[in-house]
Amino acid sequence: MCKKHFIILVVLTSVLAGIAFFQGKGRVKDQEELSNLPLLFPELKDKLAEVTTLKIFKKLGVPKVTLVKNEDHWVVQEKHHYPADVKKINRLLLALSEARFLEAKTEQAENYAQLGVMSLENEKELDKGVQLEILGPGGTVFVSLLVGEYRMGANGGTHVRKPNEEKSWLASGELAAPALVHAWLDKEVIHIRPDSIQKVNLTPPKGKPFIVFKESLKEPHFVVADLSKKIKLSSEGGVDILASGLSHLYLEDILPKEAVDWKRQTAVTQVTYQLFDGLVVQGKLAKVKDKNILALQAFTEPTILKDGKDAKASLAEADNPATADTLDQFKTRLESYAYVIPGYSADLMRKRLEDFIDKTPKEETTPSNKVHPRPSPELKEKPKVETALSE
Repeated sequence: MCKKHFIILVVLTSVLAGIAFFQGKGRVKDQEELSNLPLLFPELKDKLAEVTTLKIFKKLGVPKVTLVKNEDHWVVQEKHHYPADVKKINRLLLALSEARFLEAKTEQAENYAQLGVMSLENEKELDKGVQLEILGPGGTVFVSLLVGEYRMGANGGTHVRKPNEEKSWLASGELAAPALVHAWLDKEVIHIRPDSIQKVNLTPPKGKPFIVFKESLKEPHFVVADLSKKIKLSSEGGVDILASGLSHLYLEDILPKEAVDWKRQTAVTQVTYQLFDGLVVQGKLAKVKDKNILALQAFTEPTILKDGKDAKASLAEADNPATADTLDQFKTRLESYAYVIPGYSADLMRKRLEDFIDKTPKEETTPSNKVHPRPSPELKEKPKVETALSE
């Protein structure tokens, strides 16, 4: 390398290092520095308990998502007031109350699109970003913020801009507020542990109905009721998986129950789960326009085990929490909606008895040393002799 080229390289390296230094200057290096930076919304933390509504907009006018607090629970207004994901809402509110100004960004409107902090328009929805509003009693606006792109990394954060200000900022924290209604639904429909199930009754649209059950909590595996001695199952405990149908059952979407005309469905699977504590959950499952639709209802009936003990007492003795409050917790939800569930959950409820039967072909038990009789050559050549006995 010639001396001239070497000098040019040194100068360029120095310039780039200087740019990196000045860009990095002011970036947060540790938690102590972060705590000294100003908050986006200094008064929000003291008002979190007063928040009543969250609105997410993609254009001026009607919000894409409206989350409303009814007494002690949140609902998604656009989804028939179905329960919302409270943990997700609380994470967002807490993140906003703790968000701080990290770094000043552009004030030029033509550059807002790159950060996702453009102002809302009347007709066209934003390609990137949303406007988030957090309201209190009487519609008081606690927060109005344009939330843009999230930047990952050690000095990461979210690009934001207040609608009435020109300057945009990189703010601390992840302030994600998706404008998708289903993203805010409480996805877990119900969770009942498999070891709480005493009996499962499955009635497929085609094929014979069958029941699997346990006589007591102490039994390790379910057995098939009235199983013929000629039928062999593929594995011991194979049918145990049927008790998992209500374990962490999640939804993909919801519909009002009346939106599904069950009388018009020709291939409906019916399944009933009976718990040791007396709770019974019944389900109807059908495929409607390539979606697995499930309707549920729940009720209780007294259950006494073989040893004469009350089922709830037996559950307590087994250190297995009773699900007595499950009915109160989910009954209204179960009987008001129909659920679009994932394929793997639907497949589990559509199991048939044939799926658990051993189909291995039986081998012939012919001894290898067995001598097969052959006709004697003499008998073949010997003519038949007629006697008086043959008449």
